[in-house]
Amino acid sequence: MGTAGGIRTGLERAGWMGETVGIINPDFLYFPEKLFQMPNVLSEEDCLLYLLPQPKTASYTGLELKNGKILFGKGNMFYVGISVLNSNILDGIQSETFFDLSQIFQELSIKQRLGGKIFPGNVFDLGEKEYYISLKDNDFSERLGSSWKEFLELCRLPNHK
Repeated sequence: MGTAGGIRTGLERAGWMGETVGIINPDFLYFPEKLFQMPNVLSEEDCLLYLLPQPKTASYTGLELKNGKILFGKGNMFYVGISVLNSNILDGIQSETFFDLSQIFQELSIKQRLGGKIFPGNVFDLGEKEYYISLKDNDFSERLGSSWKEFLELCRLPNHK
């Protein structure tokens, strides 16, 4: 359905249209700083994207962060897949239809309604084959905190540590 179409359909079915919602891309592995918290209200923009400097070997869409606003197509930042949005920005999309979320981001950027912040932490992109292959044998369990072992037990997954 495209990300925007899927989000729109899910929000409508959950009865959450009109709400401010957080979106997290499951293709990334996130290690935020301990006090990281996404806002639950947006007053200066319709959508907020978290960014990091683009790795030299990556080919993400270049974004520029200027005075808290995002400009598309230039810059050395990339979107890490965490956003907060006022769901009314999806009102123009029919439920259960294809629509690409990046189109909405670009429109909001032109209107100066797309905010940005630096993500406080590290991310690993597991959604691209070459990145996944380069990271698949890494053990991240030390960085996942004390509840990681409990999570593995609840999921009945083998504990490798």
